[in-house]
Amino acid sequence: MATGKGVEVYRSQYRLPTPMADWLKAQAAAHYRSVNAELVEIIREAMERSRSSGAQHP
Repeated sequence: MATGKGVEVYRSQYRLPTPMADWLKAQAAAHYRSVNAELVEIIREAMERSRSSGAQHP
């Protein structure tokens, strides 16, 4: 696996419906982030919400 900023990272490729990709690009631009950084933040926030609700994770 590759590393980035001292953290091991998983590289992959995903397909998104065009409207979803457009929304993600707009969100990234609004937050002055790359699309990747915006996606990481969205997933991080979802993980925090899930953990605080007591959901189980592998």
